[in-house]
Amino acid sequence: VVQGLVESFQTIAWTVILATVFIYICAVLLTKQIGHNTDTYGTYRKLSGGWDHEEYFGTVGRSMYTLLQAMTLDSWSSKIARHTIANQWYMTAFWIFFLLVSTFGIMNIVVSVIVELMLTASQNNEKRLKLREDRTRRAELESIKEIFRSGDEDRSNSLDLDEFLKACKKPEVQMRMRQLELPLSDAAKLFGVIDEDGSRSLSFNEFITGCMKLKGPAQSKELLAIQAHADSLAKKMDILSESLADSERMMAALDEVTARISKRFDMAVLGSRRKIAHSVGGTSPMKPYPREGPGGDEAPLSIGNRPALPLFPDLLR
Repeated sequence: VVQGLVESFQTIAWTVILATVFIYICAVLLTKQIGHNTDTYGTYRKLSGGWDHEEYFGTVGRSMYTLLQAMTLDSWSSKIARHTIANQWYMTAFWIFFLLVSTFGIMNIVVSVIVELMLTASQNNEKRLKLREDRTRRAELESIKEIFRSGDEDRSNSLDLDEFLKACKKPEVQMRMRQLELPLSDAAKLFGVIDEDGSRSLSFNEFITGCMKLKGPAQSKELLAIQAHADSLAKKMDILSESLADSERMMAALDEVTARISKRFDMAVLGSRRKIAHSVGGTSPMKPYPREGPGGDEAPLSIGNRPALPLFPDLLR
């Protein structure tokens, strides 16, 4: 704002001179037509309740001050123009001409000149900021190149993870990375972020491009790629959710079928197992099946770990 005002000072000065000359010419005319016209305004002071034409237009200086008030639209209608038009109807044309030239002409010229110069100053500032950003970007690019050269000890024009970790321990590389605002706490993770293809080896262009992406703002194409990847993951999650829902329905159906089979063939299976145990005849260890009825499952489990031998005869009887 200050720069725009300073640059527009010359134009404003010439505009003020033009406005002063215009007001002076109009003041001379009104002093003669109103200030010295005692025939028309001699008795108007009593009729108007105190409006004095000499107070507003008695001299050229007073007329210039009155016109300046009218130019700024400060009570120009109720205190000035209305009284002159009441006595001289043709003064209507004068006031319309005066306001069009002064208020809507000269004043708008001043405002337009100031606004134009401020816009020009703003554009110049944007250009300077752009040049400063370009210089900063070139300096950052040189720093990234120096980091790559410092890590590429074998001059193979490629940088692997071990070389990068070794380079990150150097004080010069650490200083440059702090200037670039690159994270130093986890250098391996930083290398993995830059290594998009997962080859664990970065070429010169890949290293510079990755560091500049980490340093600069996200580009529209990068955001679009992230959005597309997110949409693809969302579709895969929807498919996985549908598959899990189908699996749950199949498991529920399988549980129902299993319950029906168990309810229908449980007694048959239990009878078959008892027949097999009876046919074995106690020749192999077995665990008896739970007996039906109350207290059937309270039998000690150690009974089934002994062979079923015939009862020893009671010789005392």
